[in-house]
Amino acid sequence: MLTRGAIRRKGVSVAALSTAPAPTSYRIMILVIILAIDTTSEWGGAGIFRDAECVASAPHQGPSDYSVSLFRDVDDLLEQAGVSLGDIDLFAASNGPGAFTGIRVGLAAAQGWSHALEKPWRGISIFEAMVEESRAAMRYALPILDARRGELYAGLFERTVSGPALRFERSGSAALLKPEQVTPFLENSLGAGCGPKSEGSECCIVIAREGDVAAIALQELIPPSCGWKAIAPFLVPAISRLALRATKEGRPVLPEETTACYIRRTDAELHLSERAPKASS
Repeated sequence: MLTRGAIRRKGVSVAALSTAPAPTSYRIMILVIILAIDTTSEWGGAGIFRDAECVASAPHQGPSDYSVSLFRDVDDLLEQAGVSLGDIDLFAASNGPGAFTGIRVGLAAAQGWSHALEKPWRGISIFEAMVEESRAAMRYALPILDARRGELYAGLFERTVSGPALRFERSGSAALLKPEQVTPFLENSLGAGCGPKSEGSECCIVIAREGDVAAIALQELIPPSCGWKAIAPFLVPAISRLALRATKEGRPVLPEETTACYIRRTDAELHLSERAPKASS
């Protein structure tokens, strides 16, 4: 088990960034202690990180009962890491898409901890975490997820920085698609240069989580110009890296980070819409 002193020994906390004087003779490596959580699906979980180093992690096991399991797992992780919740410098939570209840539990927990401890927090899209985990080298990346009910969530990303500092940004809005709509979606989004006629030159990679049966089944339907990559389903380390990068670069927290990314309307919204009186013509 790492002691509290050991976990901080090589740096200072993110809370000290604005107050610690910068020495002129040498460079201080600032290490940030991060608690990252993913409550969007059965492949979620939690982890504590010192910068990019994983100190302790707990992949979720069984049904998505995060309202019960999340706080128990976090307590166990804090004990393993030898730190308290007050030692966390940065909280990171996936904001979706995925299970509605799970998303709400995760965001409420991160917001609550952040407010109570006066520490920053960031919301990270599961799509963004999938692209980060894939280390895709192509111009475009399309992560896909099972949305249940015979549909898929999809989000297109475009590479903005190449090389070791590989970076992707979202391109357009996320979509809710039937399996047969994925190829037309790609063709319309990417244009003729990345459609099914440009065989032999892959300019897009489609990314799915291992174990996501509905998404994996799509492999046979994608255009020949698109590559395919299945990634490990546990994305908490990727969520932590993305939150750390955004924080160290000083990027502001955008409104969409702190709100749930459902894509599909909730059942309550659908039922309310169906029951609403129709306007008379």
